[in-house]
Amino acid sequence: MALSNERDKQLQAISVQINAEKIAHKIVLGDLNITSWSSVFKTLLQKGGLIQAKNKEFWQNTWPSFLPQWLGIPIDHTLISPNIRLKDRKIITDLGSDHRAVLTQLYLGKNSCD
Repeated sequence: MALSNERDKQLQAISVQINAEKIAHKIVLGDLNITSWSSVFKTLLQKGGLIQAKNKEFWQNTWPSFLPQWLGIPIDHTLISPNIRLKDRKIITDLGSDHRAVLTQLYLGKNSCD
């Protein structure tokens, strides 16, 4: 419980820092050790003014890599400001980590990703 409380404090600090930055394009990515259905995660998105960059593909689970992907959980995320568009996001397996890698292609233009 202490570790999850510490994680929650860190995610809150991230949302505060994001709001303090006066930049147009914001990206937060990595192993956040939290699933997207957590209320703390949803608060991070809301307070940080971020959206989750993910495809409509159902299986986006990244941890643990030693189990079939459908048994894992999505704790590695790419969060972006709404003015950034997702071009593609793929989960890459078997790179020697206990996490599956996330390959994300983003688009900074105002039009489609084509």
